[in-house]
Amino acid sequence: MTVQTLKKIIICFSFCVFVSEIQAQVFAAGEGHSLSICDDARIKAWGRNNRGQLGDGTTTDSNLPVQQSTLTNVIAVSAGSEYSLALKGNGTVWAWGDNSRGQLGIGNNVDSPNPVLVNGLNNVVAISCGGFHSMALKSDGTVWTWGWNLFGQLGHSDYIDVNSPVQVPSLTGVAGISAGWNHSLVLKSMGAVIAFGDNGNGQLGIGNLNSNTCIPTTITGFGNVAAVEAGGYHSLALKNNGSVYAWGANSFGQLGNGTNSDVNSPVNLDLLNGIIAISGAGLHSFAIKSDSTLLAWGANLNGELGIGTNISSNVPLLLSTISPVVSVSAGFSHSQAMDANGNFFNWGTNSLGQLGTGQNIDSNIPVAPINLCELSNFIVESESESRLKIFPNPTSGIFFIDESFRNESTRVSIFSLYGTLVYEGSTDKLIDISHLVGGVYRCQLMSSRLHSVKLFKY
Repeated sequence: MTVQTLKKIIICFSFCVFVSEIQAQVFAAGEGHSLSICDDARIKAWGRNNRGQLGDGTTTDSNLPVQQSTLTNVIAVSAGSEYSLALKGNGTVWAWGDNSRGQLGIGNNVDSPNPVLVNGLNNVVAISCGGFHSMALKSDGTVWTWGWNLFGQLGHSDYIDVNSPVQVPSLTGVAGISAGWNHSLVLKSMGAVIAFGDNGNGQLGIGNLNSNTCIPTTITGFGNVAAVEAGGYHSLALKNNGSVYAWGANSFGQLGNGTNSDVNSPVNLDLLNGIIAISGAGLHSFAIKSDSTLLAWGANLNGELGIGTNISSNVPLLLSTISPVVSVSAGFSHSQAMDANGNFFNWGTNSLGQLGTGQNIDSNIPVAPINLCELSNFIVESESESRLKIFPNPTSGIFFIDESFRNESTRVSIFSLYGTLVYEGSTDKLIDISHLVGGVYRCQLMSSRLHSVKLFKY
């Protein structure tokens, strides 16, 4: 990172100050619904609710964010077709919504409009919803899957659905997971990528088409990967050097390589460099650059690219109305992003209220949901707590917590934007993350009287 770049980032990113104003920090876009975690570690949800995917105990759609009252201490969410998953700070996973294929993982196939505990999972550090199947990554580097398995997307060496989590055989040392509509991607700690499931459009990246596989298969000759994203029927990978590769379905240009032809092996997107985050779902894709600008490409029939038109693009385009951007999430045909000030935006199709604006009108420019995260006194319990900071932010690799909170009882956890736990320890010492890839991370502080979550940049 150059000095010039660092100066720009310092201007854009404030200190990690925990105050009583709650802002959206972690969010997920599904097929027709949206989820967000506020700073009080509770969930708000909006959009389609025909199967109870909002988790508010009803099956009534809502075009405004509704509070989910039962779950607390939530650190990550994921939205599938018509169901949802949440990861709590204690490593347990909770699920709600459609369960027709066992995708809730609760041992039966009965829908639930309320969050229920997923069977037998603990020490989980990342979750991912596909169309009708689910994935979880445990702290020991093992992967667990459940739900629909018609295409072998569970990786169990068979095509049998399961309604409780089952460990994927032979997968260890895993650093990241991502579930597509009917396929799955796994990132190994050494940077290799493994794929399984539907390959009708080459989305597994294994060099052929129409060859589904239920056995986890390594993409040969492809390494040094920092993150993977499984879209609807396409896949993305971010390499350590900031380059992006794509493969799979491309009928709407969702690969971003200037064509509309499917590709069955990873191709480098020459127009992209200096990328720190990626997101892909449905038929479109996003990338955040190191200067915190947002690029979009692919299907745009409902304005899901957010560029002010409804014209699809097979090359990355600048979404200029939000900057600096720190996080992005692509849904089936709507999208979400957050800027460095914690402001949340979404855009695209809104026929089911998934934009949370109080109406059901599509928007091809970013708009803010109404009453997403209101003021709360949950976090601030004393005058000194309201001044809690981490220094420096951005960091060059080493930072520390304000001395008022440097003690062994306060635990700090660092997560990537993909939900992977990358650091865990106490706040009584300098925190060294210099081994990580540059990008945006989520800092979580927990003690008996404090739970705070903020984004920072390295």
